[in-house]
Amino acid sequence: MEGGSLNAGEDQETAIEVFKKYDVIKAKQVALYKEVLPYYEKAYELKKAETNKPDASLAQALMSLYENTSMDDKYKEMKAIYDASKE
Repeated sequence: MEGGSLNAGEDQETAIEVFKKYDVIKAKQVALYKEVLPYYEKAYELKKAETNKPDASLAQALMSLYENTSMDDKYKEMKAIYDASKE
C-alpha cells in the first residue's frame, strides 16, 4: 500500500476477505434465527389461543425470521396473516 491507497489487486483481496467475514457472520445469524424460531412459533400459538386472533407483532417477527432463513412458504403464510390482521 503505497501513499495510503490500495492497488486493484489489494482492493480485490480486501473485498474477498470482507465477503468471507460476511458469509461467516451471516451463517451464524441464520443458525441463531433457526434456534429461536420454535420459541417465537410457540409464543405466536399461545397468544393466538389466548386472544382468539393472530398477534400482529409476533407475526411480523416471524415474517422476519422466515425471510432471513429462506423459509419462503412460511414467510408468505405469515405475511398473509399479518396483512389480514392490519385490515
